[in-house]
Amino acid sequence: QALHLTNPLVLERPSSPKSSETADAVSHPASPRRPAGVWQLPDKDAPWPQRTDWSEAESALIEAQYPGEYVATGDELDVIRRHIHLMRAMNRPVNILLTGDAGIAKTTLALYLGHLTHTPVYLLNMHGDVRDDQLLGTVTADLGWVDGAVPRAMRSGAILALEEVNMARPDTLAVLHGVLADTRFIELTDCPDPALRLVRAHPDFIVVGTMNEGAGFSGVKAMNTAFRSRWSLVLRLTELPADKLAA
Repeated sequence: QALHLTNPLVLERPSSPKSSETADAVSHPASPRRPAGVWQLPDKDAPWPQRTDWSEAESALIEAQYPGEYVATGDELDVIRRHIHLMRAMNRPVNILLTGDAGIAKTTLALYLGHLTHTPVYLLNMHGDVRDDQLLGTVTADLGWVDGAVPRAMRSGAILALEEVNMARPDTLAVLHGVLADTRFIELTDCPDPALRLVRAHPDFIVVGTMNEGAGFSGVKAMNTAFRSRWSLVLRLTELPADKLAA
């Protein structure tokens, strides 16, 4: 079941859940899905999972994307770290939705997670004008098929950060349903290369979505229940307490 965080200290379970910058292309070895079956509850104090097998270009991207130190408003970093370990132990997708008022540092947190996990972040703003080539890829005269942000992140096990995910077009939402599903599988129907057309996500792949949500905030599309249920963790971020601001 998905864990929902309505504030950084209170966890709730839903009553009826349903089942930028880019680095040079690099070929990551296909990784098998983590074994299903018996699993152990991970240590609650386990450190942030980190990978060291990135290419030189991807490592440079990780460094370039460091947003500066993130100041937590509660225990959101601890909740996310433990959630990643738990989902991976259960062989389940890690889909994290960050909500809150505009300007609350949701995108900053998404980039900071890339720093903590030593993982590149492929950032897309999902407002209606996002292009298919940015999302999925395109055919070029010189290189043939070139992956967009979604298959690139899926194949390499990077973080796919989707800003304003609730503003996505209906056809884009259809793609994202496949990206967020337990199968972690999409088909690039416009890709002419059969070897690249089917994309199954690397086990370390993480999706982080952000959406503006708060009293008095206008211009926001409501997220339908079916799509919201795809997120394994929903975190509502709040403003810094007055004592931290004063400090």
